[in-house]
Amino acid sequence: MRGGKMVANPDTGSAVITSNKVVVRFLDGRMIKGRVLSFNQQNPVIKVESIDRSTSYDLKWDDLKAVFFVREFEGLARPADESVQLQASPVSSVGRHVQVEFVDGEVIQGYAEALKTGLRGFFISPLNWRDNNLRIFVPKTAVKSVRVAPKLGETMVKEGMLRKEDLSEVLEKQQQDRERKLGGVLVQEGVTSAEEVERALKVQKTVVGQKIGEILVQAGVLTREDLERALSAQKENRSKKLGQILLEMNLATTESLALALALKYRLPYVDVSIYPVDPVAVATVKEEVARRLQFIPINKTRDTLTIAIADPINFAAKDYIQSTTGLNIKEVLSTPESIEEAVKQYFGAPALDDEIQRLSEVVAAEKGETDDKMADLIQQVEEASIVKLVNGIIRMAVAKRASDIHINPERRSTVISYRIDGILRQEKAIDEYIHPILISRIKIMGNMNIAERRLPQDGRARLRVGEKLIDLRISSLPTIWGESIVIRVLEKSASVIGLEELGFFPDDLTVVRTLISRPYGMLLITGPTGSGKSTTVYSLLQEPVFKGKNIITIEDPVEYELPTVNQIQVKPHINLTFAKALRQILRHDPDVIMVGEIRDAETARIAIQAALTGHLLISTLHTNNAPETLSRLMDMGIEPYLISSTVLGIISQRLARTICKSPECRREDTKALESLAAASLAPEEYQGHTFYKGKGCKDCSDGYRGRTIIYELMRINEPIKRAIVEKRSSEEIRTLARANGMRTMAETALLKAKKGITSVEEVFTNLIE
Repeated sequence: MRGGKMVANPDTGSAVITSNKVVVRFLDGRMIKGRVLSFNQQNPVIKVESIDRSTSYDLKWDDLKAVFFVREFEGLARPADESVQLQASPVSSVGRHVQVEFVDGEVIQGYAEALKTGLRGFFISPLNWRDNNLRIFVPKTAVKSVRVAPKLGETMVKEGMLRKEDLSEVLEKQQQDRERKLGGVLVQEGVTSAEEVERALKVQKTVVGQKIGEILVQAGVLTREDLERALSAQKENRSKKLGQILLEMNLATTESLALALALKYRLPYVDVSIYPVDPVAVATVKEEVARRLQFIPINKTRDTLTIAIADPINFAAKDYIQSTTGLNIKEVLSTPESIEEAVKQYFGAPALDDEIQRLSEVVAAEKGETDDKMADLIQQVEEASIVKLVNGIIRMAVAKRASDIHINPERRSTVISYRIDGILRQEKAIDEYIHPILISRIKIMGNMNIAERRLPQDGRARLRVGEKLIDLRISSLPTIWGESIVIRVLEKSASVIGLEELGFFPDDLTVVRTLISRPYGMLLITGPTGSGKSTTVYSLLQEPVFKGKNIITIEDPVEYELPTVNQIQVKPHINLTFAKALRQILRHDPDVIMVGEIRDAETARIAIQAALTGHLLISTLHTNNAPETLSRLMDMGIEPYLISSTVLGIISQRLARTICKSPECRREDTKALESLAAASLAPEEYQGHTFYKGKGCKDCSDGYRGRTIIYELMRINEPIKRAIVEKRSSEEIRTLARANGMRTMAETALLKAKKGITSVEEVFTNLIE
């Protein structure tokens, strides 16, 4: 049956499990991941297929060390009529804490479940995971010894909390009602207090307490050597937690760490990205509270609210919700990323759909009415649903990491699309009659003329989405079906990413840092619109080499606010142009000048003069590659000898989408080499190499998430300076640059594909000229 449901036979220990993920560890150290096709301890083998279902295996019991079953999360509590009985084992107790020592000396701890002798092995649940995802099957042939933790009553007697006589008496009463737990009977009969029982349980649990690293080793996520490396790194930096170090060393994922934390703190683990979150539960708290305290309500009964948290010691969330709602709080653990995405999804999208539906119903009633009546309608909804609708559209853009929002009218509808990682994706289509109200609201936000529908307009707005301050650059354009709106979304409060994160290779990063350490000269960043030039410039300005220097920028617009940097916004309507501002800056004692774009000959001349007179100037140009940039400056009227004297280097770049990092999404691209060979782009070094692409998952949808720069970095050395003065062609200069170690943009793209950062398909789609 699908969905990971296990149906077992109590007598044979069989279980038919389909679409059930497993990790199989062998006694010889091997490990495979896949799905179980059949499991029956009466049979000589267990049948497993690979994750991609391309290969099946018949595994012999005697070869196995342990099989880790990961089931889909089916609820917060097991149904009373649950038929699963997983059988075993050399232990005669039920639900006891056990410590299993394997023949190779490794130790694993947990609860033994529904134990029975006569079968090939037994199942245990790590710590308190009886009602959750993970079950571990341990073959008897792999076991050296099993140690059973003391029972609760035995622990209390040993710790002096209870007399043997009292325990015997209470056990007799418990026999009359096996549903009652021993701790509850002890308290109800007045034999001991609830506090004493709780203390005894803590003592009992310490018998099998585990550290996160050991849990990850047992689950097959880490090898023993990986753990030792991470622990050694932690000794060098005691301020970092082991989990953070494992993530930085790419030895674990956030999901595996969350699973380990769930085991350690005895909390159920839930993947909230696939769990059907209850909207009623979500409605019990405000979005701001959920974001600030980092949780998401996922389920609500009459008196209990279940919340997913990422931090098992997040007491603030539980205390706050309990005090404000009066509900009992049950906690489950999930990853920080999935909680953040769930908050965005469940607080944003449903409200947006509701407002679209409400507006459609209101406007539909007014179809065919006069402009005056439509104006009245606008007035009615202006302060209510239309405001919520526009805010919802913007909030969803932020949640989806969109750079632009497109609102395009068509004959019978208006289409809302988002540009995500450079790709325009249609999100919603709304009623055509909502369009005029929607456009009017956006124009009001941008301080634009709502009466003017025949001419293009520009506007700006700023609003807060959660804790993020968002700037909006709004552009309207008249079309045959009405005004089209494009909104550029800029997160003002976002931190500027560092040069390492942009995607420079280490050797090129060294060259870039050498260039910006020069006291004067010009560094140019080039590429088409949307190629990430501004991001690169901002990253450069945040480099430590500029600390303590007077940095002045001229921008249109100011996209990010930089601390300790004097930023000037160009204002053409009052004649504050790039050229005029640049002239004034030269009287302001700058060390570093950043010009957002060299758009004309006048700005180019002043920029060259600034670079010649003891200032480091960074700017951008719209050119296709590094050598062509030199020709572009000459076309602007700049003398070759001035270019050779001032330009230090040129970075020409594009943006390529990066392959999703989810292991289940990433897969081999079997046609990559064939495609490269057909395009004559398959050097010998690429033969036999494995290329990758993404297939699409819950994290990315289409196999890609995020972008990286594809670039060529041309450093102006003496041979290139001579070639500039001699007015040699771009191709000749390119040849000289390559002899000086420059990788072309195509070579950089292919190298990133070879390293598995991007795909060959993405190289062809965006980068090969």
